[in-house]
Amino acid sequence: MSENDRDTEKQIRLHNLRILIEIAAGGNQTRFAEMAGKRQSYFSNVLSDPKKSFGRAVASDLERRFADFGLTRFWMEMDRRDKDPKKYVNENKPAETVDRLACLIDAFAETPALPPKVPLVHWEYAGSFDSSKNHLWRAGVTYLVGVDKNPSENCFSLEIKGDSFGPTFRDGDQVVVDPDAKWASGNFVVVACRELGGVSIKRAIREDGEWWVASLDPQIPARKLDEFYRKIGKITWIQSKAIAL
Repeated sequence: MSENDRDTEKQIRLHNLRILIEIAAGGNQTRFAEMAGKRQSYFSNVLSDPKKSFGRAVASDLERRFADFGLTRFWMEMDRRDKDPKKYVNENKPAETVDRLACLIDAFAETPALPPKVPLVHWEYAGSFDSSKNHLWRAGVTYLVGVDKNPSENCFSLEIKGDSFGPTFRDGDQVVVDPDAKWASGNFVVVACRELGGVSIKRAIREDGEWWVASLDPQIPARKLDEFYRKIGKITWIQSKAIAL
């Protein structure tokens, strides 16, 4: 993963932290630290020092601690840097009830909690996806997967097999792929290797007007999209193996 990619991850998590502090504690970092089980200075130090941030382990812990309030897995990884929490939350009046907090968090979620269905397809069929010839890969549909927002016509789902995309994606997780969704730097995306034809999950990077894709293994260098990989779609939602809609 490049330095720019790591910086993007850091900025996304920090912005989502600011949103969550506004929502859960009305902007009060001390109150939020108590709710999150951290020392009072932890989050203030992270937010005040641009060199500091926190990794996936802390982000995952926050998602678990606030799960009853509406946070889902990878909520802290979704890019909401264009959203201003102060437009939705009065920072002098923290949420009084779980219902209100869940409602406020939903305002920042990329997907409402409704269960339409998309087809789950084999990975080899995903590699041959063509929006103008979608009947070709629909032959590989095994069953329909519930998702939490109205999908586009070309949306489909893939099931993670093994630990090759870990620790971000776990065996049995199902990811929803939207070929029509616009990419942003830092998004998880599905691409097909032009040379070998295999399908894999990468992280998109926008640099100097060009798209690159980075492996989830930081030891593997990023590659140019058009030279080495063909775009299939953006991952818009992740359903954990333990969740059933």
